[in-house]
Amino acid sequence: MRNNLVCSGILLDNSTGSETPAVTERKFRDFLHEKMKIARETVEALRLERVHLMPSQPIAGRVRGVVARFAFFKKGNGKSAVAGA
Repeated sequence: MRNNLVCSGILLDNSTGSETPAVTERKFRDFLHEKMKIARETVEALRLERVHLMPSQPIAGRVRGVVARFAFFKKGNGKSAVAGA
């Protein structure tokens, strides 16, 4: 999970079961900008491989964690890397 970010506290729609990955990604990007105070340009430039909900039973009103997997990240040695390479 070295290139994953797990967040909680993002309001999701659990009333119908599960959101689509595209909706979850949009809410994740909005969360980064609005709550984490990261510049919109930086948030939109992030290359995400996958954004999905943590596994659990979808219950209306329940907050589920969101896992974002970055497609491009800095390794411990300061060099850039592409996930899966």
